[in-house]
Amino acid sequence: MIKNRSFTILIFLLISGFSFSQNLSKELLSLARQMEGNYNTTGQSKLDTGYFDIRLHMKRIWNNRTDGIWFYVEQAAAKSQDKPYRQRVYRLNEVGYNLFESEIFEIKDPLRFVGQWKNNNAWADHGDDILISKTGCAVQLKKVGKNTYSGSTDSKKCFSGWRGAKYATSIITIIKSGMITWDRGFDENDNYVWGVEKSGYFFKKE
Repeated sequence: MIKNRSFTILIFLLISGFSFSQNLSKELLSLARQMEGNYNTTGQSKLDTGYFDIRLHMKRIWNNRTDGIWFYVEQAAAKSQDKPYRQRVYRLNEVGYNLFESEIFEIKDPLRFVGQWKNNNAWADHGDDILISKTGCAVQLKKVGKNTYSGSTDSKKCFSGWRGAKYATSIITIIKSGMITWDRGFDENDNYVWGVEKSGYFFKKE
């Protein structure tokens, strides 16, 4: 009886573990590997002075979790990398065939994590209770070709109060050599108030 019960428990754990691992599909893991890394806009800033030289770091955290793939994201001007102007956590999930969603979270007391993209254990003692969801700011990404993904936020749902904006939009394209991000803010009358006007920033993967 004990042997049969133990065998049943073992089978249940194996099945559960299999189902658990299926949440992180091959396609999701492939996109995550492509996204993780260090980026810069040095080349673009040299060609066009309308663009700043920026550093972007995307570090996977909470690797054992299967409720999505989590990243710590830090962005700063090249000349002041110790003072990032953006620190976020992203949660990447597969939501349909060749369709992915990146949820965006703010961090409580973010300055304690400055530069921690270099540290593999920086988030080990922290959970998602220190995160604040940016409702309406999730980015939908669709695979449109080999190593190529494209998407955006949903209409006017991402609230922004920066520089007189009412809402913000993000358009993202991910390619093998990097990513193009185009963030802009608009007021309540849909007038452009911040962000580059011509096209997005090209972050070259290092």
